[in-house]
Amino acid sequence: MSWALWDWAAAAYGRPQVAETCLTLQDQHGFCVAYLLWAVWAGEQAMLSAETAAKAATLARAWDLSVTSPLRAARRGLKIDHPCIAAPGREALRAQIKSDELTAERLLLAALEVLTPPPAGPPRAPAEALELARQAWRGDPPANSVLARLADAFSKP
Repeated sequence: MSWALWDWAAAAYGRPQVAETCLTLQDQHGFCVAYLLWAVWAGEQAMLSAETAAKAATLARAWDLSVTSPLRAARRGLKIDHPCIAAPGREALRAQIKSDELTAERLLLAALEVLTPPPAGPPRAPAEALELARQAWRGDPPANSVLARLADAFSKP
């Protein structure tokens, strides 16, 4: 694996409004953040088709449901004060789970990168790539305005 996607995704996630918008799509509309980042990357690299987006959505949804989402739920559950559990131990466990969650996302991005075919055709704008991703994910239509905000965030220098 080249880690090209991971490096790109880490940089992209740090761009203004990208993290916030991705988390809105995750928490309010059920999208997988890694899948969304992959779609924009694959579109930019001229490697995104409806067929590839569908294969990636299947892979990402299965991984998210069985691995990443349960880790996220456990991490978020540890934010709550548990009177019988000492705060330092709870915070240490939360930090470990956060690290494991990041590892799970890295593994998913690695799998998506391997699944992605070589470049073919012209690059796709973020809005077009995200629309293909939404269709393959079968995301709900109310997500369209949030996806448009994400596309805008990627379109700004």
